[in-house]
Amino acid sequence: MYFAEYLHAIHRKDLFTEGLEAIWLQVKTSSTLALFSVIYRPPDDNLFFERIITPLEKAWSRSENIFLLDFNCDFSSQGDPDNILHRNTIKLRSIFETFNMHNMIQEATRSTISSCTLLDLFVTTTKDLISSTGVFPLGISDHDLIYAIIRLKNKRPPPKFIKTRNFKRMDIEKFKHDFECTPCHIASIFEEPDDQLWVWERLFDDISNEHAPWKEIRARSFSSPWITCGIRHKMNRRYKLFKAAISSKCPEQWFNYKRVRNEVTSDLRKAKSSYFSTIFNEVKSSSAYWNLLKRATNPKVRKNIGPLNSPLICKNLVFSTFWMRSTRRSFRCL
Repeated sequence: MYFAEYLHAIHRKDLFTEGLEAIWLQVKTSSTLALFSVIYRPPDDNLFFERIITPLEKAWSRSENIFLLDFNCDFSSQGDPDNILHRNTIKLRSIFETFNMHNMIQEATRSTISSCTLLDLFVTTTKDLISSTGVFPLGISDHDLIYAIIRLKNKRPPPKFIKTRNFKRMDIEKFKHDFECTPCHIASIFEEPDDQLWVWERLFDDISNEHAPWKEIRARSFSSPWITCGIRHKMNRRYKLFKAAISSKCPEQWFNYKRVRNEVTSDLRKAKSSYFSTIFNEVKSSSAYWNLLKRATNPKVRKNIGPLNSPLICKNLVFSTFWMRSTRRSFRCL
């Protein structure tokens, strides 16, 4: 198993099982914790399907994102149930169903003159994270190379649409007048209380739909806890002013947009500061304090710039280093 050195990877030796050829690696990204494992089954190992249960139970309880490779067991075997190969396939499928795992490789990975078998698998508990998979013949072995592309970043959940009433053009006095003129007393002609309630609700809904009709709005799937209704109202006003200023090219509207934009920025900073100040007073352990400090400051991860392979960049870097050394010598002389 190979992995890029910039990944935060840990060898999980606690998942080792005696008699099972497997290696486990835990990879942590900014938003996902995943477990990778390469598991090999010798062709004559009949106890493999019993030994693999224990590490899978441990892994399943520690992470919801599990990715398993190899297995060396024909996953496409069909035919006589008394055949040992077909029985092994049934056992492996049953194990995958128990842990809600899915094999993402559907093509044959080993081809000979007389047979085509699916021996090399890529099994996962979260198939939604897999963007593409495939089989690539290398030519150096009768086993083909399998690959999978995994999205290890959380996808933004889709927005939710909710129904609410539109009170923008509602006249309260007219609504009261229409409700008083509605013959709600006709509900008393029914004997059952449920029927009376149903009639009253229908009459009330008819009046409400006339004065405050239903509308469908999109609700944000995630919102910062310090954003209040007042701030969100200003943000919507800021957006409307921005659209109007762009379309009209009016300096006055552009000035109004910038004023509301600065107010929103100031209100967000004050609300965020007040929110975290309140939570800091409730912290009781050092670990919780540092976790909260990380959330409040939101430090950005710095990435390495990588090797400088361009001759021009290397030449400029050497010149800059020579200039810095000459400057330090000049300061020492002064």
